[in-house]
Amino acid sequence: MVSQIRPAVATLLLLGSAVSSAVAQRPEAKPPVAPLIATWASPTQSMSSSTPSTLVVRADTAAVRATHWVKGGVIGGILLGGAFGWFVHGMCESRCGTATLSAAAIGGFAGFIIGALVGGAVPRDTTP
Repeated sequence: MVSQIRPAVATLLLLGSAVSSAVAQRPEAKPPVAPLIATWASPTQSMSSSTPSTLVVRADTAAVRATHWVKGGVIGGILLGGAFGWFVHGMCESRCGTATLSAAAIGGFAGFIIGALVGGAVPRDTTP
C-alpha cells in the first residue's frame, strides 16, 4: 500500500510545482476593471439646459481582457479529478467503483475551480 501512495504524492508534488512556476513567470497583469463611459441620454441635452437630463453610465466591455479560464478549468479538472480517482482507487480494498467515481468528481470540481483561477490570470492574445 505504501508503494501506491508514493507515486501519487510524487505526482501531486510535480503538478503543484509546475503550476506555481507557471504562475510566477506570467507577465504583469493589467487591471481587470473596465473603464466606465458616461454619456447623456440625448445628444441635444447638456448640463446647461433647463430641462432635466439623464446621465447614462456603461462599462466599456472591449477593454476587458480575454483570459484562458476555460482551458485552465478543463485541464485542472481532468488532472485533479484523475489524480484523486486514481489515489482513492489505490487506497480502496474492495468494491471501489462508487468511491473512485465520487473522488474523481470531487477532484474534478476542485480542479476546475483551481484551474479556472490560474487560467484567469493568464491573458489571451486577441490580435488578429
